[in-house]
Amino acid sequence: MSNLYRFRFLAAILALFGLGSCRDHCQQTITYRTQKQYFITSDELRAAVKTLPAQELESPGKIYVRGTLLFINERKKGIHIIDNSNPASPRPVSFLSIPGNTDIAVRGNVLYADSYTDLLAFDLSNGQDVKLLKRVENAFPSGSVDGLHWQYDQFRKQ
Repeated sequence: MSNLYRFRFLAAILALFGLGSCRDHCQQTITYRTQKQYFITSDELRAAVKTLPAQELESPGKIYVRGTLLFINERKKGIHIIDNSNPASPRPVSFLSIPGNTDIAVRGNVLYADSYTDLLAFDLSNGQDVKLLKRVENAFPSGSVDGLHWQYDQFRKQ
């Protein structure tokens, strides 16, 4: 019996010393990025298209020149309208707020611009007062802009 007692005692001592050396000394920091989904209704998106006072350029994209006016795309935000009749001192006129806008084109007196899924047409006959002529809804049912993807499902209208 004394051998069994000695064995148990020795095993207990070894276990205490063995487990006593286990310590958690981790000092690791992990940094990661997540994406948060952002949802708005089609009506909210379409209501955001409006003419605002001139704004500062932040992330300019395409530029279109028509007469003395410059149309400068602000990626995913809209279009700056600038009076360039005096190139030494261009004068900001207004800003067309167009969420998701990445491309512009002009033909005659009409400025065409995309707004995620929609195609917008603006009247340029008075460059100081640009008006929305027409909206073609869901002209672009799916797409991607700078890693932002959308897929419009016409069968799940809310």
